[in-house]
Order: sequence, then structure tokens, then C-alpha cells
Amino acid sequence: MPQAPDTPRPPMLTIVDHPLVQHKLSLMRKRETSTSKFRLLMREISLLLAYEATRDLGLEETEIETPLETARMPVLAGKKVCLVSINGQPGRTETTMPLESPETSSQEPRDAQELYELRLYVAGQTPKSVAAFANLKKACEEHLAGKYKIEVIDLLVQPQLARGDQIVAIPTLVRRLPNPIRKIIGDMSNT
Repeated sequence: MPQAPDTPRPPMLTIVDHPLVQHKLSLMRKRETSTSKFRLLMREISLLLAYEATRDLGLEETEIETPLETARMPVLAGKKVCLVSINGQPGRTETTMPLESPETSSQEPRDAQELYELRLYVAGQTPKSVAAFANLKKACEEHLAGKYKIEVIDLLVQPQLARGDQIVAIPTLVRRLPNPIRKIIGDMSNT
């Protein structure tokens, strides 16, 4: 619900009161909502929140050839970013939202056989977890550009997933493909 205009807000707090978010939250809370429907609604809310989080991204004008004529159009300014929803579910990387055009995306593998499948196990969005993801992303862009897929698994959300890859410490990176499976423990600051 909207907050009264004269009520002070704590710093770094954003109240998202969009009708679609409120509607989907209400549907999630219904007793008869199935697990699969709950997950679908959560994914939809994640995307809506990503739109809200990127509201203030800078734009710059560039010249674009449209089918009819040349036009000056707004595009994202500066470095492109990628939002990753840390949801703890293997194979649920569809909540990743690249903010660049498909033809320039570095996440698209050139050859499926060259693809590196990486799983990063974290516990929430702690400074170590965030650093591990940033360091991993930087190393991948430097050495595996276009040949990798990162899946982030939050063990605070689904601790039972630690058993599958025998995770004993966090953050831990597991290289699933290509074989053999390899593990690195730590924030990867020495990569």
C-alpha cells in the first residue's frame, strides 16, 4: 500500500507498490495456489522487480536504421549489465535478464560442445557471495567469452541442493561441463 507522503523512508528502501506486483503476491498467498503456480508467480514478480530496479539506468541516443528511415533512438548508456535472480533452483536460469541485444550477448555459446556449465553455490547475498559472482563473471568474460553458463544456487533457499554436488563450504564453484567435474572454494579473488 502506498505510504503517506510525509512519512520518512529509511535510506536504500524502495517500496514497490505496482498493481501487478500486488496482484501476483495476492495470488501467491492463496491457500489453493500449487507449487508450480507459486514458482511461476515468483518468476514473474522477479522480472517485475528487475524492471523497477533498472528504472534509473542511463540512456543515450544513437542513430538506428528502421525499416522506414533513419531515426535517433534511446539505448542503454555505458556498460551493459545482467540481472541474475538467485533462487536456488537448478536449471532455473531463465530468470536471468540480459540488458543487451541478442546479437552482442556474450552468454550465447558459439558451439554447444564448447559450453562450460558452472554452478556457484552461495548463502544469500553476502559480500563474499557477491564478490564470488563478480570475480567469476570477470574471469569467464576474460577466458571463456561466449562459452559459459553460470547458475547461481542459494543454499539458504534450498539447502538440500548442497548434497548433489557435495558442497561443504561456501561460496563454492562447480564446473559441471566439460568433464571432469572440478570444484573451487572461496570468492575466486585469485583467479
